[in-house]
Amino acid sequence: MLREILAKIGQKLTKPILMQRSSIQSGYEGISIKDVKYILQNEILDELIPLYYLMLQRDLHLASEINKRKMQLLTIPYKIEGNKKEFVQKILDDENTDYFTLFQELTSAIPYGFSIIDLIWDVKEIDGLSYFIPTSFNQISQRFIYSDSGEKAELGKTLDHLYMYQNSKKKLIKSFDPRKFLIHLHKTDTGHITDYALLYKVAWFVVLKHSAISNNMNYFDTLGVPPLIVNYNSDSSDEINYILNQALSLKSNSVGVFPKEAVLSTIEGKGTKADFMGFIDYCDKNISHYILGNTLAGDNSQGGSYALGKVHENIKEQYRAFDARLYEKTFTSFLNRILEMNFKDEKVKFSFILEASEDLEKLSVVYKNLTDSGFVIPAEHISKVFNIPNVGKKEIEPNSKKFNSKSKILPTDKIEAEINNLDTKKIDNNIKKIVDSLILKANSYEEVYQNILKNYPDIDIKDMEEVLSSYIANSNLQGFIDAD
Repeated sequence: MLREILAKIGQKLTKPILMQRSSIQSGYEGISIKDVKYILQNEILDELIPLYYLMLQRDLHLASEINKRKMQLLTIPYKIEGNKKEFVQKILDDENTDYFTLFQELTSAIPYGFSIIDLIWDVKEIDGLSYFIPTSFNQISQRFIYSDSGEKAELGKTLDHLYMYQNSKKKLIKSFDPRKFLIHLHKTDTGHITDYALLYKVAWFVVLKHSAISNNMNYFDTLGVPPLIVNYNSDSSDEINYILNQALSLKSNSVGVFPKEAVLSTIEGKGTKADFMGFIDYCDKNISHYILGNTLAGDNSQGGSYALGKVHENIKEQYRAFDARLYEKTFTSFLNRILEMNFKDEKVKFSFILEASEDLEKLSVVYKNLTDSGFVIPAEHISKVFNIPNVGKKEIEPNSKKFNSKSKILPTDKIEAEINNLDTKKIDNNIKKIVDSLILKANSYEEVYQNILKNYPDIDIKDMEEVLSSYIANSNLQGFIDAD
């Protein structure tokens, strides 16, 4: 019954959006400075997106750096806070629903500036109860998205002006049920979508790089087959044209007919292979610099000191943290959308755990030093910093083996310290009996000592002194106790 009710309420949410291949944007066959200049100047989203797609397909260095930016997000652990965190965690841990792929598809917003996911909802049982949740996801490629070019629909900071084709008809994104689409805007800068799209920033370096490669290939192709030069003496234009046509039929990139006495010379360019490779390297480093925040972190060809490497690594971590904060908002909104469909007034917070393990290790040393100095650090704070739920100090039994082997028992006062220091392991029973009998007859320990030397000249003085010292110590301790 519940399944039928929920299916009826969310009937439009249970069916995927059908995309027709005929509605995909027209692509570019090549990258030219003229086309890129026109597209970037006019900020035409319909033409920027296929340009971005072509750039990612043609430039392996660009694609590799984009993937590095994405992958450093996909490996970050996360946590969920709120009353329904256990319920949400069960949804995310479901083996039949690949939420990792959902987040992976959302990262396409990094190069394009936005991503759109079609959510397909269904009824699913959790702990014996039925809930209405997204069970599968379809990424809507940016190549299916167009922007309304009307005067009232200028390219703005939202996606309200974007549309796609369905059954050959325009359908605005904002006209769909907001629960149907999961939309992420990756705003790495202020302004319009084209302003903060990552590929918009690096487009010039990509087109300059590929123009240089294209022209260089044409140059080598031209020199691959040497030119054909014909020396011929004739004043007849018909004969010259005949010779020229014959020469053109031969394999050559260029043909020329000159008088026999003509002097030909070649002019060599000043550019070298090193200059060409240096320019390509310059473009690649600038692409890496913008995508990952620095050159050293993205390009292994450049060396550097350990300190410089640490600085660049810190910049890379800042980029990762910034990306993570943007996605936290989107994913929190997505999870709360699920809760709204199934509960009343319940919300959770999704966040990434960004502390590096090395930083946590250093922090643990600081905390240990503080506690050893007598400071008390609340367990709640430890739990939050190290993301360990229900932090508590383990109590060790005094009689346990672990306690006796690794723990030091301190005396409660000076009296107990003196008692602990008494060594009775080497006491000889015979000497002890002698001392006992003499103590009963003497008025002082000095008298006992003299009697022992007098009556037992062969006794071991060292053992006797140890026994007598023990008696003296016990007597002193007993005196302290009686005084108290």
